[in-house]
Amino acid sequence: MRRITPMLLALGLMGCASTRGSAAAGMTEAAVLETEQAWYAALVAKDSAGLEKFLADDFVLSGLDPSVECRERYLQTVAMPERSLEPLALDDRQARVYGDSAVTTGRAQLRGLWNDRPLAITFRYTNVFVLRDGHWLAVASHVSKVE
Repeated sequence: MRRITPMLLALGLMGCASTRGSAAAGMTEAAVLETEQAWYAALVAKDSAGLEKFLADDFVLSGLDPSVECRERYLQTVAMPERSLEPLALDDRQARVYGDSAVTTGRAQLRGLWNDRPLAITFRYTNVFVLRDGHWLAVASHVSKVE
């Protein structure tokens, strides 16, 4: 009969804790992806007021052009009447949580109209979130066009 030593017991408990931890992490990762999905839905709906709850005050966006867009400018762009978007087609999505921070990556297909001209862009993205007051907020987003 095998004797359980304190070391084996500790290792066994650590294994159980890490299993529970990964389940909790999965729920947290799911929450980050849900936040991201809601953010993109508000973007398509031109819902600047709704978007505000997903973006930190110091949010920045970079990538498709040389400039960096701050939160205020991003919200103004979202509300522009000369653009209309179809729901984004998202795939290859992943979330990684690091305590009170998270990083998401994925690919998106953006389609719609801009100044009555068809718009079709496929891009890869990386988003950085922080947990503040129990809510995930985007602090940075970078997009790169896929040719």
